Amino acid sequence: MSLLPETDRILLGPGPSLTAPRVMRAMAAPTVSHLDPLMMRLLDDVRERLGRLFGAADGSLALAVSGTGTSGMETVVANLVREGTPATVVVTGYFGDRLAQMCERYGATVTRVDVEWGRACDPDTLARHLSANKSDVVAMVHAETSTGVLNPVRELARVAGEHGALTIVDARQLEMIAPSPAAPTAGDWTPTVSEAR
Repeated sequence: MSLLPETDRILLGPGPSLTAPRVMRAMAAPTVSHLDPLMMRLLDDVRERLGRLFGAADGSLALAVSGTGTSGMETVVANLVREGTPATVVVTGYFGDRLAQMCERYGATVTRVDVEWGRACDPDTLARHLSANKSDVVAMVHAETSTGVLNPVRELARVAGEHGALTIVDARQLEMIAPSPAAPTAGDWTPTVSEAR
């Protein structure tokens, strides 16, 4: 008796999802080394496609990080924040709070724009905060799934830019629910992921 299914099954629940035959064929192909020239071409193609998906400006860098959404966010924070970096974090729910804690762990001097959970951040509120609190980095969550909030990241990123700050936009899961905010007028650094945190 084999423990593998002998017939195709149709899965109709929210997950796991059916795997396309094309993907199954690709998974059956020989493994390619991470140093193989074919792998380099494949990664270049992925970066180019990611740039198009996010509407990134020419010269932008798009990377695929092999890991969880948290590892993608950690990659961005670790590269933008160091001891003493003044950072403002917009907190509209659990994941915004988590983002503030991550920045603190990397040594940032964090000021928070705490918004009532369940409400989006008003760009004027951020502008007033940044006028009183100089920040090199402004971080926010686009789709705050813990509270159902969709923050107006284009406007918030514009305000941050007007105050000379780079933006980190946690855009994990947003591609499934809203247009990407990562066009040139939005986040400078926008990690996203297709699955949970």
